[in-house]
Amino acid sequence: MARTVRAAVDVHDAAGGTAIALEGYSLHGPGNPAIAPELGGIVRLGLVDHARIHEVAPSGLKKFATGKGNARKDAIMLAVYRRWRYDCDGDDNRADAYVLARMVLAAYCGDDLLTKPQGAALEAAGLSGLTWAQELPAGEREQGDLFAALDGPGR
Repeated sequence: MARTVRAAVDVHDAAGGTAIALEGYSLHGPGNPAIAPELGGIVRLGLVDHARIHEVAPSGLKKFATGKGNARKDAIMLAVYRRWRYDCDGDDNRADAYVLARMVLAAYCGDDLLTKPQGAALEAAGLSGLTWAQELPAGEREQGDLFAALDGPGR
């Protein structure tokens, strides 16, 4: 868990650190649904002083990636590769994180190529019409900084 928080803070710092999206809880899926809020609380506590935190429902993440709110994990990984040419190395958690980062980027920086389902997913997550223009001088942050941090060395 500490590694997850540290990775999120590293991405935040590389991007100039305004916003982070976290996937909301899936309390009806496999695993122990009782532990999810506990672990999620730890992550949020670790990030609260570093960023604006946006929670995205699992169906919103899926809809943004694939156009369907009930997509399977393999479909999300394939959509991430097809749309953004990002290879998740078969790691569905990495795919989810990449989609969340793309959602924040689209929300704060804009994206003229959003599909209708992607726009709807941003709207449902409360990520439409956001700006950090008041906080950062024009041109100070580049989109590439965020994805260089996400992609890591050799990606």
